[in-house]
Amino acid sequence: MTRDSMTSSLPVIDHPTHAQNQFVTLPPARAPLEAHSAPFDEARWNAWVDKGRRADAAFAGKVRMLAMLAVTVAIAAGTAWSFLG
Repeated sequence: MTRDSMTSSLPVIDHPTHAQNQFVTLPPARAPLEAHSAPFDEARWNAWVDKGRRADAAFAGKVRMLAMLAVTVAIAAGTAWSFLG
């Protein structure tokens, strides 16, 4: 490859195509978020905590039931394997 074949065929200009000293308008800056100043509602908080505890208990019950089902299936499969195999 020669040096001439490596040159670009695109024209090179000395000045940019955009206008100089053109100001860009920016969107207005967001004001900082103000702190929410609502009073603490203890009844709503307690209801939310109670709902979470009930959900946790329901989840634990479902996991316990699935674990017992898995153990039962494993014991049944092992028993069938030992008798048939």
